[in-house]
Amino acid sequence: MMKCTDHHCRFFYSLLSTKFYLFTEMIPCGALIYNSKRLLKPELFRSNKVILQLGGSKPEDFLKATYVARELGFEEVNINCGCPSPKVQKGNFGVSLMLDPPLVSECFSAVNSVNNINCSIKNRLGIGHDFKFEFLKKFISHLSHSGCNKFYIHARNAILEKFSTKDNQNIPPLNYEYVYDLKKEFNNIEFILNGGLNKNNIKVIQKNSLDGLMFGRAFYDNPWFIRDLHNDIHSEKKLTTTRFDVIESVLNYSLGKPNSQIKNIFRHMFHLFKGLPLSKIWKRTISEVIFQKKLKIVEEFTYRYKGKFNF
Repeated sequence: MMKCTDHHCRFFYSLLSTKFYLFTEMIPCGALIYNSKRLLKPELFRSNKVILQLGGSKPEDFLKATYVARELGFEEVNINCGCPSPKVQKGNFGVSLMLDPPLVSECFSAVNSVNNINCSIKNRLGIGHDFKFEFLKKFISHLSHSGCNKFYIHARNAILEKFSTKDNQNIPPLNYEYVYDLKKEFNNIEFILNGGLNKNNIKVIQKNSLDGLMFGRAFYDNPWFIRDLHNDIHSEKKLTTTRFDVIESVLNYSLGKPNSQIKNIFRHMFHLFKGLPLSKIWKRTISEVIFQKKLKIVEEFTYRYKGKFNF
């Protein structure tokens, strides 16, 4: 997610599950080619596979960016064909690419030509108010003929005329049935469902024959959901760490980093105690940390409450 899943956030998430795949923010190809050291810090953990998501519309840029990705240690590059932001539209990438399957195919082939790199695509159901399965099917079919066998699908259309990026995250109606139908049409292709997933609906969705689920806002708004879901799926290897254990790990991770980074490290943890008695106190603590840039505030919170609560 843009402005969310930076390397600090990914480190935090890696403490909540050692099995889930993690995504970078979408990074424009040109930015990665010329500023890779600034945009992508070395991953400080190896427990989770991290997928690099790229934005662009020029096959030659995707090729150069993929070589950079391989040098950085990535094994999978994801082409973003789903972002509806006005800025991305002006660059003729994101969801706009769904209108030009041959161009997406060229971009895919460029990425796929680099040895030891897998390529996947993230897309929406379509563009506009009306659902059109034939439009979606044609897009998937064209890319599958080019060799793409993995799609992450946000099960909403993108409405570009009047809707903001935030509107497009929630307002267009969900249509999971289209994704289920795609799996029936292309049963040799992996389809990972994204959009509107939460604790209440995933058990129903898991009964369908999809290949995975992709979470965004549900995890960011309730990070402990990651840990709960990990333990539900991997019951033989349950994690027993508490929230206080996680906080202490992040504190250790923060040591030696400039004070200017403290805000970006701890902002991702704002909802760590969601639904629990310490939630308001923790949010106030995080707000103070972000404002004052002092780790001591978090240390004092841990010292005061760790022995009183076991969650």
